[in-house]
Amino acid sequence: MYFIIYPNATNPAKPKIQVEVELALDGRVLGSQTSELPAVNADGTIPLTIAPPAKPGKNRLRVPIQQGTESVERVFRIHGRNKCH
Repeated sequence: MYFIIYPNATNPAKPKIQVEVELALDGRVLGSQTSELPAVNADGTIPLTIAPPAKPGKNRLRVPIQQGTESVERVFRIHGRNKCH
């Protein structure tokens, strides 16, 4: 999955991303990782690629991004291996 993150240029805090993969059937978290993001490009964006869950079936990918006290979250439902909704 390809993302473009648009950090707030007026916020001096460095953005962080957390990725959680959950089983959709029972909401059990399979894994979670918090990472520093790469440096902001000259155009003010941070491009990012995340590998979708390897488990077949219904999964949920939760991607919260935080920059200081500001945050945004995106949730993707992944059915099968390569279909996102």
